Amino acid sequence: PMPLPDLTARARAEGVWDAFLHAMAQAQYVGAERALARIALPGWLAQIVRDQAPDA
Repeated sequence: PMPLPDLTARARAEGVWDAFLHAMAQAQYVGAERALARIALPGWLAQIVRDQAPDA
């Protein structure tokens, strides 16, 4: 797994940090797949959401 500072820097560089945080928050309520259907993220970040979020 990517260390958190590297993940943060890469996500900020790609302009998707805020979207990632939003997806992580949404995934806690609606599940990863529904959150990712609403919020476009690069594949590497989408996988982190899937890995961290509970299945809804």
